[in-house]
Amino acid sequence: MQHKHLSSKKKNQSRNATVMVIDGNKPMTSFEMNKWVLRHGKKVFFGLAATTVVLAVSVASLSLKQLSTAQENIALSEQVKALENFTSAEAAAKINELKKTESTVNALQNYLLERGINPDGTLPNSTKPQDTKQDNQPLPIGGAYRPISVQTPYGNQFNQRATSIFDSIKNVPLGLPHTGVITSTFGNRSNPFGGGGGEDHSGIDFRGTIGEPIQSTADGVVVQAGAASGYGYAVKIAHGYQFETLYGHLSAVDVSVGQKVKAGDVIGKLGNTGRSTGPHLHYEVRQAGIPIDPANFLQLK
Repeated sequence: MQHKHLSSKKKNQSRNATVMVIDGNKPMTSFEMNKWVLRHGKKVFFGLAATTVVLAVSVASLSLKQLSTAQENIALSEQVKALENFTSAEAAAKINELKKTESTVNALQNYLLERGINPDGTLPNSTKPQDTKQDNQPLPIGGAYRPISVQTPYGNQFNQRATSIFDSIKNVPLGLPHTGVITSTFGNRSNPFGGGGGEDHSGIDFRGTIGEPIQSTADGVVVQAGAASGYGYAVKIAHGYQFETLYGHLSAVDVSVGQKVKAGDVIGKLGNTGRSTGPHLHYEVRQAGIPIDPANFLQLK
């Protein structure tokens, strides 16, 4: 039994190491410490130190995030206060105003499209001037200059508001009265009936087929409907801003004097009456009685 006790004691001594502690004037003390602890204690110490640093950095990061969140909350709170000053009634009024403006712009765009004016400001292909003859037949042109004596009242100036612009623009001749090819342009030209010489052409001619509809290019009042010398059967409409339009060589007149018409309304049928070499529409635009090149009103430039 004693042998066994001594063996156990030797094993414990081999596992432990004596550590001596010297503290100033105090007596030296010693104690035993496990050798495994002495061997791995350094690693354990540095591991604990690293863990402590990581925890400290994490705590600092969380503190910064909390501070940033608090600042964002303050900024949001200020924005909410600013929005509270912009009442719901004011917001509704702004939205309603935008809707009205959008509706007016859409209506104006649709109006221009209906008048045959492309959004990009170009003429439709079918209305480009063409001077070539087909089937060796003379181009359908004609129409003598006849002064228009009827005067129309001068309208108000354009208003800056979109609704007023829309109302005003409907009184200005815009777009196409007919979609046929232009066979004769505005200005001086040779005599279409032969014999030499030239003449002043006060409008433009659209080639077409007898019976095709002719449309008014603006809102207005009919001031002439019927036979008109060299123009054959013709319709003349007074618009705003002293504008007038004339549609000549018709085969039929579908309106009467004093009748109010809207842009796009059919006012007659294409024909070959009066001083004409073939079926076509002679179209004029005048302001204060003075002829203006209608090509200026067929598209937006």
